[in-house]
Amino acid sequence: MKKKVLIASFDLAIGGVERSLIGLLNSIDYQEYAVDLMLFKHEGEFFSLLPEGPNLLPENPAYSTFRKSISQIIRDGRYSIAVSRIFAKYISGIKGKMMKVEEPGYLTIQYGWELTRPFLPELSKEYDLAIGFLWPHHFIGEKVKAKRKVGWIHTDYSNIFIDKKTEMKMWKNLDQIVAVSEECSNTFVNQFPHLKEKTIVIENILSQDFVRQQSEIQNAHEIKKKLGKTIIVSVGRLSHAKGFDNAIRACKQLVDKGYDIAWFVVGYGSLENELRKLISELGLENHFFLLGKKNESLSLYKSMRYICSAFKI
Repeated sequence: MKKKVLIASFDLAIGGVERSLIGLLNSIDYQEYAVDLMLFKHEGEFFSLLPEGPNLLPENPAYSTFRKSISQIIRDGRYSIAVSRIFAKYISGIKGKMMKVEEPGYLTIQYGWELTRPFLPELSKEYDLAIGFLWPHHFIGEKVKAKRKVGWIHTDYSNIFIDKKTEMKMWKNLDQIVAVSEECSNTFVNQFPHLKEKTIVIENILSQDFVRQQSEIQNAHEIKKKLGKTIIVSVGRLSHAKGFDNAIRACKQLVDKGYDIAWFVVGYGSLENELRKLISELGLENHFFLLGKKNESLSLYKSMRYICSAFKI
């Protein structure tokens, strides 16, 4: 009999986590495992890349609210969840100001889940293994019946501000914690040393065939226009944790030293306007480029000279 596995995530919008999820789904032996895939919202640029193996569960209206604005949730008539989200935003805003936090968004997400939990349904099916692929993991921790529960972490915990007490309540409901890199694991264990024994490292799974296929989707037209320059490419969410403000300032120093730089950033996020303002203030309009969402981000690597990881120093 096949082992029953549930994998849960939010959606398949463009992002490193979502690309890694596709890689994981492509690597599973579906002759051995019966896999249900729970996506809170059936949307995203990578949705068409879903393999045939997993059984995609129907979209649940209550969980789809985590990919909707508060105004949309109110229009949908889910007032309890809407009020909970409003309170979460209010509380995280106050705590963020008190603690002088640059980005209280992680607090908002934490409190949002804490306050909406009573209004979220449980899954009736029981599984041998439940995997939460994107933080936070309240869903598999409290709303899923499984013999073993595992939560993935893709985030550098040294660059985010969270409510540790709330975080610990969540991790207590899981049997295993998977970090996608040694660095990711180390920053997490530094914050929660008593969870070290539960934490292991499994690097993201991306097959060579998948990478090769994606790199051929489209040509990097923006980069071709800048041939002759020293080309740098970074991919990541436009947030404080990724440190693209530091990248812009580093680009300024390189340009001032005489280097002809063209630095391209693929990604989107809440800091886009702030970063564009900084680019303008430093006079880097011809050197630093925010490209937004790009399905063909892998094809950009074929035209570059350097890769620069996104991280906050």
